[in-house]
Amino acid sequence: MAARPYVDVALRLNQGRLIPATTVVAGLGLGGLVVSAVGIRFPRMAQLGLAGLSLALTATWLGLTDHRFAGPVVAPLSPNHGLHLTDTFAVAPALIGLVALAQALRPRPALEPVRR
Repeated sequence: MAARPYVDVALRLNQGRLIPATTVVAGLGLGGLVVSAVGIRFPRMAQLGLAGLSLALTATWLGLTDHRFAGPVVAPLSPNHGLHLTDTFAVAPALIGLVALAQALRPRPALEPVRR
């Protein structure tokens, strides 16, 4: 699939099926709203949500079909797949997701009872 002069990108699924990338980004945005609403009351859930959204964003970027921002292939993985130069953009959300996950799963000290 050759890159088009306009941004018309899809997320590749198994068996050749595609989902428009705008649909995926809208779903991630909705997930962000839910995480924000839950995070007001439950900070640990917000961290888990941030981790999930960040890792989903990483997977989305790596699963995109050819587009004009893909850049040259630097590491071919198969005859029609490879790692592009701009796939390094997936590193930042992956690191954010892993740090948020580590923070959310970190054991917390037990609260001491208040003595009056």
